[in-house]
Amino acid sequence: MTAAENLDIMSVILRASNQPPRLDARTMQRLARCAVAYDEYKRERRELEHPEDDEGPSNDDAWLYEDLHVYRRLVTKARDKEQLIELIFEVRKFIDTFSPNGEDEERADFRFLSIRLMCVILG
Repeated sequence: MTAAENLDIMSVILRASNQPPRLDARTMQRLARCAVAYDEYKRERRELEHPEDDEGPSNDDAWLYEDLHVYRRLVTKARDKEQLIELIFEVRKFIDTFSPNGEDEERADFRFLSIRLMCVILG
């Protein structure tokens, strides 16, 4: 399954799961119905004249996929924040390791910048 096949990312993720617990046939059929319903909802959403008129999907199957997409975005953002914080600490550790002892101006500026950046990341 590739992006060229025009599949929804959630469908690819759920079908490609080789990790336990494996999804049974009944669940896979429901996911297929959800994918179709969600595609229909996305098509309707694109055709809206005013995007603010969107009240969400009209059935539970499409809502399941919508909720899974929202969950995936939240998990991705949380992972990205964790990686940025790790990077800040790694750079800070690098500067502390290779900087001369003492608080020089560049080091103090970086400490301030790293604290400020973490405040922005953490919201």
